[in-house]
Amino acid sequence: MPFNILTPASTAEASASFQVDVLKRFIKLAKPVIPTKTTIPVLEHIRIYTEKGKGFLLATNLECFVRVEINGLGKGTIDLSVSFKALDAMLTKIGNGSILLERNGDMLSFKLGKTHFEMKGYDGKDFPILKPFTAVVDTATWATKDIVFVNQYVASVASKDTSRIDLNGVLVSIDGDKCDFMSSDRHILVCTDYAHEKQYNVPKILFEVLSAIEFVQPLTASFSENSVKVTCGSTTITCAYIKIPFPNMVNNLIPKAFKYQYKLNVVKLRDHLTKMVNLATTPKEASVPVGVNLKKNTFFVDMMDVNCTSAETPDDEIWMRIDARRWLLILERFNDVTEIFAGFNTQEGPTLWWDSHAKSLLMPLLFNR
Repeated sequence: MPFNILTPASTAEASASFQVDVLKRFIKLAKPVIPTKTTIPVLEHIRIYTEKGKGFLLATNLECFVRVEINGLGKGTIDLSVSFKALDAMLTKIGNGSILLERNGDMLSFKLGKTHFEMKGYDGKDFPILKPFTAVVDTATWATKDIVFVNQYVASVASKDTSRIDLNGVLVSIDGDKCDFMSSDRHILVCTDYAHEKQYNVPKILFEVLSAIEFVQPLTASFSENSVKVTCGSTTITCAYIKIPFPNMVNNLIPKAFKYQYKLNVVKLRDHLTKMVNLATTPKEASVPVGVNLKKNTFFVDMMDVNCTSAETPDDEIWMRIDARRWLLILERFNDVTEIFAGFNTQEGPTLWWDSHAKSLLMPLLFNR
C-alpha cells in the first residue's frame, strides 16, 4: 500500500505537535492536486492522521495522491479531513515553529504561541483510498534538472482536449538506465529523445507536483502495472496511468533524416517573426503564413536572411509557406539559447527543431503550408 488507512477507535481528545514548515511544504505539493471545481467535496480537503508519534498528510484528486510523512509527538489519534483552502489561508498568517494540533470530537485546533485557529473536520475514513501499489515492473532515477525540464517543456505541450485522453499526459519510456519523455497536442511534439519499448502514459500533474518539491537527492520512480510511485525522503506521490496508451503514430511521425539542415539564430528569427505577426492585416487571426526559402548556406524568411550555417544541404532550393504564429510558439521553448538546429525535407513533411546547447531534443511537429 502506498499508505496505511487507520481509523481512530473514538473521537476522544487527542493532540500532536510538529513543525509548521512541514505543513507549508505539504500545502505547496498539494496545491496542484486539489481541484478548483469538483462535484466531490472531499477532494477539496486534506487528511491529517497522527498516532503514536507517526503521522501522514494526504491530498488527492483521485488521479494523483500526495503523501508526506511527519513525526508528531502527542497523545491519542487524530484522523480528520479539513478544508485545504482554510488550512492554506491559516498558514499564510503564521510564522515557523512548532505547531500544536488538538482534536476535540470533529473540531481541530492549531496553536502556535499566542496564535490559535480552529476549524471543523470530517471523519478521515471518508477520504478516498488509492488502489494498492502492485509489483514493481521498472524503476528510474530522476534528478532536479530532469523534473524542471519535463514540467516546463514537455508536460506543458500535453493536449487539453478531453476527447484525446491518450495525449493528455507525458509518455515516459525506459530503456535500461535511460529514461525519456514525450508529449504532443497533435500539432507540436516535444520529447527528450525517441520513445523506447517500455512505455507508461503518465498524467502531467505528476510533474507539476514534483516540480514543487525542494529536493537535493534524486527521486526514485517505481512503475507498476497500474501506477507510478515517486519517492523523495518522507514524500510520496502516487499517480495512476492514463488507461489509453500514447499513440504510436505520433512517434512514427518524427523524421529520422533531413534534406535541409540549418543552424539558426533564435533571437533574430524570433524578432523577425514577431514583426510579421504584428504586421498581419488582422492581428487576431489564427495563422500568419510567411514565405520561407531554403537553399544552400542561406535561410530566408520573407526575403530576410536570418543568419545561418548549413550542413549537408543540397544545391537546389525550395519555397514553402509556414505559420509564423506557430513558429513563435516553438521558439518560446528556446529562450535561453542563442542557436538551434532546424531540419526540413519537403514542403509536405514536418520540421524538426532541437537545442544545440543541450542533450535533450525538442521536436515540434509543424506541418508546412
